[in-house]
Amino acid sequence: MVINCVNQPRYKRSVKKNNRKAVPEARLPPMVTAPEYLWPLPVVAAGFIGAGFTIVFQQCLNFLVDTYGVFAASAVSANTILRSVLACALPMAVRPMFKKLGVGSASSCLGGISCLSLPVPLLFMKYGALLRKKSRFAPKTSR
Repeated sequence: MVINCVNQPRYKRSVKKNNRKAVPEARLPPMVTAPEYLWPLPVVAAGFIGAGFTIVFQQCLNFLVDTYGVFAASAVSANTILRSVLACALPMAVRPMFKKLGVGSASSCLGGISCLSLPVPLLFMKYGALLRKKSRFAPKTSR
């Protein structure tokens, strides 16, 4: 964020000099501002981010598609709406929580919630077939 705040005024000046037309090359200087960090470090970091995405998010979507078949688009849409609502609401709740509880307690609270969510995939692995049998929307092939 700091890099963008520093780069944005410079970018605006280059747009102004170019008759108010975008100058894509003016967005590139932040890419070379930290030469002490060699390119493999961000590549490794991106690998961890990609692995986390695949392990959690992609498998959740695959589960929904496999479970709901012809209703998969609706299931994925519901997942997207829920994630978007939580992504909007949680930051508004976290700031007051950190102010009221302090950094240590608020972080512990969030960590506890994360730990409580750890068994959710295991519960779906154990009770998924039973839940699909009770669902009107899961096709018989996935039951």
